[in-house]
Amino acid sequence: AYAYLVDACEALWLRGLVGQAWEVSSRAMAIEDLSRVDLDPTRLKTYKLKLLNVRADVVYTRGEWKESEKLIDAQREIARELGDQRALADALRDLGRVHYRLDQLESSSALLEKSQKISRSIGYREGIVQTLFELSAQAWDRGELDKTEELAREGLVMAEAEGTRMGKERAELLLAVTAVDAYRGNLAYASRGLEEAIEILDAIGQKQSLCVALSNLGEINVWQGQ
Repeated sequence: AYAYLVDACEALWLRGLVGQAWEVSSRAMAIEDLSRVDLDPTRLKTYKLKLLNVRADVVYTRGEWKESEKLIDAQREIARELGDQRALADALRDLGRVHYRLDQLESSSALLEKSQKISRSIGYREGIVQTLFELSAQAWDRGELDKTEELAREGLVMAEAEGTRMGKERAELLLAVTAVDAYRGNLAYASRGLEEAIEILDAIGQKQSLCVALSNLGEINVWQGQ
């Protein structure tokens, strides 16, 4: 039952249904101790890693940065215990994202660079692309348009090469690139990129990012008098 609930909450989270994912993850936590009878220690840690990942992202979405940091720290320790370099790269990236929100900018940058280094060393393309997105988002916050575009386009090239497997990452990077296009007045390019992102996000059920893309496209349409 524990493994089923963890898989279910992860599936809900991937579809952007964070409220339902949280509810199911709480049910999984309630029976976690009982699962020790049925699962060997390694499998139990693997499922725990998934569960922590979902819960950390949900509380991050709620703006509970310190709680998210605690959960990601736990993920990092389990990833190290398992020797799972992909999970470690993911945890470091997510921790870097949280530290940025906590205004720990130097730590954030160091964590993202370490995540990127691990991902590149093991050929973990999803990790590379996701970290490029985080770095581009930070560059956008700093008003560095050229850097934002450079990082996002590098990620887009890699995501495109993976086809539909990295649809979510491609769509999110399109949001970054189209923001730069719109700011520079390249509204036609921005519109096309957003329409592509909307199509992808709608198909994979990513409701939160879909709302952002629809809002951005609506604003651009207003600017164009549509």
